[in-house]
Amino acid sequence: MTTSAEEEAATPSAVTGVTPCAAQAQGETATLGASFEPAGTLTEYRFQYGTSTSYGSETKVQKSESASPVLVSQAIVGLEPNRAYDCRLVASDAEGVTDGANGTFTTKALPPKIVSELATNVESTSAQLQATIDPENSPTTYYMEYVQAARYHPAAVDPYEEGVKTPALEGAVGSDLGYHAVAQVLEGLMPGTTYDFRVVASNSPEPGTGTSYGEDQTFTTPGVNAPVVGTGAASAVSETGATLSGTVDPEGYATSYFFEVGTSAGYGTDISGTLSGSGTEAQSVTLALANLAPLTTYHYRLSATNANGTSYGADQAFTTPGTAYSLTLPLTAPLLTTPSIAFPTGSQANTQSPAIEVVSHKVKGRTATIKVGVPSAGKVTASGKGLTTASKTAKGQEDVTIKLTQKKAGKLKTSVKVVFTPTHGKKQSKSVTVHFRK
Repeated sequence: MTTSAEEEAATPSAVTGVTPCAAQAQGETATLGASFEPAGTLTEYRFQYGTSTSYGSETKVQKSESASPVLVSQAIVGLEPNRAYDCRLVASDAEGVTDGANGTFTTKALPPKIVSELATNVESTSAQLQATIDPENSPTTYYMEYVQAARYHPAAVDPYEEGVKTPALEGAVGSDLGYHAVAQVLEGLMPGTTYDFRVVASNSPEPGTGTSYGEDQTFTTPGVNAPVVGTGAASAVSETGATLSGTVDPEGYATSYFFEVGTSAGYGTDISGTLSGSGTEAQSVTLALANLAPLTTYHYRLSATNANGTSYGADQAFTTPGTAYSLTLPLTAPLLTTPSIAFPTGSQANTQSPAIEVVSHKVKGRTATIKVGVPSAGKVTASGKGLTTASKTAKGQEDVTIKLTQKKAGKLKTSVKVVFTPTHGKKQSKSVTVHFRK
């Protein structure tokens, strides 16, 4: 008497001749194919596939009623590029299931993907270029290309032919399936210059294949200039308050500003602030003053400092309003005698000399530059605590520029005294306050 297992072994499979799976593969898709010999009844079949013989994925079940050998194929999607796969055909009918022999295939490699190109930390002579790269399951290298915008030729075979290629970096991107952030720092750039750049990534040793080019991007390095400052008009002036205004162009650098305020051009009070950005456009700034005195003239100016120096705006003034009270005296004061005053006769020459004027001043690094307007020929001398003394000769009525150097680097707020000794006439002097911010 035969056992159940012996009976099953003696029962032939209904579906025979199942051939090993074969495939025509692309980067992320493939077409699987095989054949089988049905027994003339309804046959169902499907392909199983995966990155091992455990498979894990399978196609939709198809049906055949043919009694002759059948060649079948099915398309699959969602595969990983440059990856080895296993596959087999499984056929069944009412009599049982037949598994075909395992077959293997490898998907094709795809070029890397480049996204998110960006220039950051842009300074006058340096910048950092960033990008995100997917190596698409293949060992990938990358490099950056950049060129001055005037030498970028978008219609050329190589738009960056006149530019610079950074060294190709291996291993920085990896060889998996996923995005990786990369960055390189550029040095030796020209201040105040626009550059074009792109990222190039390759995962094929053969030139011209497996290479991807990022989209062209641009950035502009800031110039090496001190801020550009303009002192604006005062508004909302009342007996005890006023609003000051002005503009500051940071010239591409982090910039702080300050209003200098006082009852004379020597000021005496500094009120500082910080700009919200570091672009190359003028930004408006304001300052509300309170607790002022009525019927008082106030002087003010706006100044600003960045890494390249300090610039000073022009002096402005406003007068707070108030009520003026007057006292009417009698025509002749009682109990007082009127003195007799003898006035000189004849023509009297006006011997008072026109006043000198500090036209402008600015600080850059350790040097203070002061421009003085003088009414005639003579000698102009300038000096201040912590500064060298400088002098210059004026040949006539003109603006004289004098430069004083800080003896020791560091923050310094000091008064500079400017003395003009004319060839004929009395000496005159003016004082101006200068700030060294670093």
